[in-house]
Amino acid sequence: MARYATWITLALLGAAAFIMALRFGWGRGPQIGSAPLPAALSAGVVIVSVLGLLVPERGEVLPPDWRPFGAVVGGVVIFILSVEALGLVPATVLCMAVAYLGQSERRYAGFLTYAVCFAAGVWVVFTQGLGLPVPAFGG
Repeated sequence: MARYATWITLALLGAAAFIMALRFGWGRGPQIGSAPLPAALSAGVVIVSVLGLLVPERGEVLPPDWRPFGAVVGGVVIFILSVEALGLVPATVLCMAVAYLGQSERRYAGFLTYAVCFAAGVWVVFTQGLGLPVPAFGG
């Protein structure tokens, strides 16, 4: 019963967030508005919730591993708190580094190379592709 209550609650919250996102501006062309991202994320929550309701459980349910979850949440929080002060590239690298702490394997050199390249790519997409004035370093 608790399983159904959880999925139904998530679906209702996702639907409410989707309705709220529809009130945001959509933008045009490269000047994307604030609606597409929250609308897509909340629609994803609704879809996953409905699938969770429809797909039967298989076998024993394992307890959740909180370390990866905490690392990802921590990474997002670090990004939110640091992006204005440090700029997009360092904040993205920091976010990814904190999220990487949830991994069981440790390959720091390869990961750091990937994180820096990814952060630079994110900056290029935001500034060149979307035309948004986002500073790479130092807010």
